[in-house]
Amino acid sequence: MIYNMKTITREHRTHDAAPPPPRWTKEQIRAARTVAIAPFLEKRGLHLAENGGGNYNMREYPGLIIKDSYWRWPELNISGNTIDLCMQVLRLSFNETMLALSQTNDDTQRDAGPKAS
Repeated sequence: MIYNMKTITREHRTHDAAPPPPRWTKEQIRAARTVAIAPFLEKRGLHLAENGGGNYNMREYPGLIIKDSYWRWPELNISGNTIDLCMQVLRLSFNETMLALSQTNDDTQRDAGPKAS
């Protein structure tokens, strides 16, 4: 018996499939790119050493230089923003990266909010 793929309904194709990852807005992605890397990495338990001038190095990744929301690794000729670091260096997926960075943004906004007296 030959089956025509067009006759298979959506319910058959998505049965037991994992739910799709959340869709991130342009604003959320823009905000994630600008998360300060040093505090983010320290919250994740990575060791940073200040190198002067606002630059940081990571003991776990020798030669990697971090400043604000930008990083570069001259020996490997790679660089980028906070999202790039999470994906290229820490090997997180885009969705894992966005979840981690959005939690960091939420913590920062909560910390910056008005304090109860």
